[in-house]
Amino acid sequence: MTQSPKEDESLLDFAKIRKKYEKLSRGDQAQLGKRIGLPDDLAMMPAFYKLFPGIAPSKWHYRVAFIVPFIRHSDTSPELGKYIGMLERSGKIGNIERRVLQIARATPPQDVIYLKRLLMRFDEPAINWNKSGLAKLFSENPAKNSEGKKKFIEQYFIGRHSAEKGE
Repeated sequence: MTQSPKEDESLLDFAKIRKKYEKLSRGDQAQLGKRIGLPDDLAMMPAFYKLFPGIAPSKWHYRVAFIVPFIRHSDTSPELGKYIGMLERSGKIGNIERRVLQIARATPPQDVIYLKRLLMRFDEPAINWNKSGLAKLFSENPAKNSEGKKKFIEQYFIGRHSAEKGE
């Protein structure tokens, strides 16, 4: 029996979900891509059910599948927030502090919609999915969701200002 992330979100490995996504055909990957406006729109996409075979999807699955096409995984990469902060610090992107705070203040599903819009500005950034605390960011539990958003903001500011401390 497959446990759902609603029971224990730590059981899901985001890197494995990304690998499943990469194994999908180009057509299936396109179904999960840019044209999806809301996480719930994935319910009408066969590729969504191929990404999570044999699982009755929860809101958590929709939120993860909504973002998975836009972030690659690398064990050696930084967390998502830190990566975005580092890009801003390097001058590769403009000041996006407002967008990061917008994501953190938004309620589901608007938060992942804002996150997707931000990620679409990059060329599939490589981040460490499992270190990023994304399980909490995508959580249906409001307390865990809030905790994940706080971590996202902290990571962003650490990445943005780490050069000032000599790193």
